[in-house]
Amino acid sequence: MSTLKIAIEATERNGRLRDDEPDACVHAYDAEAGSFPFHDGITVDYTVKPDIDWSRPLLRGQRCAVCSDGVRGVEV
Repeated sequence: MSTLKIAIEATERNGRLRDDEPDACVHAYDAEAGSFPFHDGITVDYTVKPDIDWSRPLLRGQRCAVCSDGVRGVEV
C-alpha cells in the first residue's frame, strides 16, 4: 500500500461545506491508487489533502474508526 493521505468529508446530505469543521470525518486515502482502501465506496464529497500523511496529527476533524482499524491491521 502506498503512503496514505487524509481525505476530509466535505459535504453533508444538505450540501453544506464542512471540511473545515472540527467534527468532519477524516478518511485514509491512497493517493497513488486514487481510492479509499478501507471502504467499498465513499458516497459523499471529500477534500483530499495530498500534503498531509495519515499518521500526522489532525488540526480539525475526527478520524474514521474503520480507517483507523484498517491502518492498525484490525480486521475491518
